[in-house]
Amino acid sequence: MNLARRVDETVCDRRHPQAYGEHGTLKTEPVRILLKDNAQLYAVYTARCVPLPMLQKVKEELQRMEGNGIIERVTQPTDWCAPMVPVLKKSTGRAHICVDLKRLNEAVKREQYILPTTDAITAKLSGATVFPSPDAASGFFQIPLHPESCKLTTFITPLSTNLKRLPFGITGYRVEVFMDDILVYGATEESAAVR
Repeated sequence: MNLARRVDETVCDRRHPQAYGEHGTLKTEPVRILLKDNAQLYAVYTARCVPLPMLQKVKEELQRMEGNGIIERVTQPTDWCAPMVPVLKKSTGRAHICVDLKRLNEAVKREQYILPTTDAITAKLSGATVFPSPDAASGFFQIPLHPESCKLTTFITPLSTNLKRLPFGITGYRVEVFMDDILVYGATEESAAVR
C-alpha cells in the first residue's frame, strides 16, 4: 500500500512557512535550560587542539553556523564553558561541530517524561487525517534558546562562541515523540501546522 516511507526518502515541502523563521528556526517560544539548585559551575579555559588538517574546515563551519544564527561570538567571561569536539564527516568532508555538554547535562533539572507506547500514541490519532513530515535537518538547531540559556552553552573554540539554538533534547512540545521519531498530526492542515 506504500503507506510508510523512510524519512530520508521523504521530500519535505514548505507549504506552511508560518511554522519556520529565518534559517529554518521554528517559530516557537525559546527553550529555557533550568539548572538544579546545587549545580556546580563548569568552565574550561583552553580549547582542545584541533588537528591542523581540520582547522580551516572547523573555522569555515563555525563561520557558517554564526552566519545562520546558530551560534554567536562571546566577548565577555562566562561561568559555563564546554569543550568543542570537531569531527570530520566522511560523506561530505565538512567539519561537524560537537560540544561536550556532559557537565551541563548533569546540572540540568530534568522534566519527567514517560515514553508513550505505540497504543497510547495511536489512540491520540483518532480523527487525524493530516500527517506532515517535519524537516529535521540540523535537528535541534531549529529550536531557539532563551538568551539567558545561551550563556550556559558557551563552548571554547578558536572563535569563542555560544549556541543560540537548542543543542539537545526536545521537551514540552505538542507533538508525540517515540524513541527518535516525531509525529505531528491534525484533523486538518491548519491544526497540524499549529502543532
